[in-house]
Amino acid sequence: NYLATINGLNDEFCAKNVYIANLEKAKNDIELSLGEHQQWLQNANERIVQLEECKIEKDAMIKELHNEIDKLSKMVVLDLKTALEAVKKEAQQEKIEVSIDELMVKLQDAERALAEHPKLDDLIYLKNENENLRELLNDKNACIDNLVQQNNDREWSLGEHRQWLRDCNDRANWLDGIVLAKNEEIDELRCENNRLKIDLAKISQNDDIK
Repeated sequence: NYLATINGLNDEFCAKNVYIANLEKAKNDIELSLGEHQQWLQNANERIVQLEECKIEKDAMIKELHNEIDKLSKMVVLDLKTALEAVKKEAQQEKIEVSIDELMVKLQDAERALAEHPKLDDLIYLKNENENLRELLNDKNACIDNLVQQNNDREWSLGEHRQWLRDCNDRANWLDGIVLAKNEEIDELRCENNRLKIDLAKISQNDDIK
């Protein structure tokens, strides 16, 4: 019975060792996967930095175009006003009646033409591209949130496996104690058995002498 108990305990101890080895492997796999996700997260952060820098450049370009358009607008308006003054003087000199309303209409037409300046197409394109960059940045932020959540889930799972490993180690230590106690008990029984055999042999010798 004792031998069967010891064998059973040894089998259970071996099974626990296999289970612990499997848990160690699972822990290593999870840590490897966690490292990969951390690398993905770093790459995503670097990409976001690049996108933000690109956005800053585009915003600066848009601002520069705005300034250039404002500058051109002022120059055209100034030129038109100068031309208007020249026309007025010429009309006075030649005693030609010039319709101020007509000149104002021409000025408004010129301002509308300026509003349709070809560079406005570039401005619209840059605005659209800026919006696209913002959408891409939002997508990347969502991707990062997802990666962070996955990372948290894996860290939680890794904590569970570590707790299981500690429990298994405690269980293995407990089994070691039981096996040691049983071995000591077996040694004591063997000593007792040997002592009884010696006593029995002495009794047999005494009977033979009689």
